[in-house]
Amino acid sequence: MIFLKEKVAGSISYLVGGAIMCNGCSSLSDGKAIVDHVKSKGKEHMSPTVAHEITCDCGEVFTLETVIMNCPNCEMTYGVTPCGSRDINNVKQAGIKYVS
Repeated sequence: MIFLKEKVAGSISYLVGGAIMCNGCSSLSDGKAIVDHVKSKGKEHMSPTVAHEITCDCGEVFTLETVIMNCPNCEMTYGVTPCGSRDINNVKQAGIKYVS
């Protein structure tokens, strides 16, 4: 059941049962591109659909509380699109303290 259909900047977003489904961001696979895209839409403070436990390369384990978040130990930036946040495989590294 689709509750909302919105066209913004050439992409179509659907709000389905509380989750945002986007047309066009599923092709993003690079962490920097993901962070840039999410920030360009103003969605960097959104909670992911699933609060995944992330094991950083530095060994720190933390919970991904927002779709863009830094490791609390080494500050590696992680990003995932809101519509892809259900799958942990979509969470990508963007770089240490990455800002777009």
